[in-house]
Amino acid sequence: MFVSPGTGSGCGGRSRALDASACISPNSQLLATGRKDTTVRLWDLASRRELAKFVSGAGEIHSLAFSTDGKTIAAGSFEGVIQLWKRYVVSRQQVGTLQCHTSFLRSLTFSPDGTTLASSSMDNTLRLWKAAGFEEKVDLPVKAPR
Repeated sequence: MFVSPGTGSGCGGRSRALDASACISPNSQLLATGRKDTTVRLWDLASRRELAKFVSGAGEIHSLAFSTDGKTIAAGSFEGVIQLWKRYVVSRQQVGTLQCHTSFLRSLTFSPDGTTLASSSMDNTLRLWKAAGFEEKVDLPVKAPR
């Protein structure tokens, strides 16, 4: 799964060559990858070993984000759904699902203080979520440039 420098994409982005999105944990020890095959995989960067595999029930993964403490992984799907996993959950079951957009998610990011998750979508919305409980804080319509 690992690639040469320059062929991958940044946090939350998607690489057409790999058909994957990727994000590095805040402590730089883990890599999360999301794939068109609906899986999110967690990798140890030092050993290049796969640690966990989460299966999305919401379709292709297009964006990823680690929470600021590195314990939660958020995955955004083609169907506009955000799924949340605790990386230490042995069962690999998701801990939350946000049915939040009507088109695929372009990006996800947690605020530096860890209190907010932001999501943006091709449905021209940007949403802010309270990280505690993941209740929607703000829904901001975004106008496409002309």
